[in-house]
Amino acid sequence: MVLLMYPSIIGTVLFSLAVPFVPFEGWSPSSDLAAFVGIGIVGSLGHLLFIRAFQSAPVSAIAPFTYVQLVWSTLAGWLVFGTFPDAWALTGIVVIASSGVVLTWYERWRASLPQSEPAAVD
Repeated sequence: MVLLMYPSIIGTVLFSLAVPFVPFEGWSPSSDLAAFVGIGIVGSLGHLLFIRAFQSAPVSAIAPFTYVQLVWSTLAGWLVFGTFPDAWALTGIVVIASSGVVLTWYERWRASLPQSEPAAVD
């Protein structure tokens, strides 16, 4: 719960302090406010479920699923905003995802090795 609450509280306070310095040209439609509240609720719920998943299973089992976020973010950016990552962003996505996959495979391989005898202390 600490991972969920403190970043949320600190972010809310810091961004609230910045609001007076942001140029504002009138009230936003209530649909925008509803969208922001909905995004906050869904994001908080997703983060809470993410924390619960890491409490319930080993990191090596859950970590590969976090890379699905890259796919969904790219798809959402393309469908909602009409943007697609450029070559540098795609290169970064490939580096991040492939390093995660390689580390996961390595950790599973290392876990399958027989345990060595503890060193004798004289």
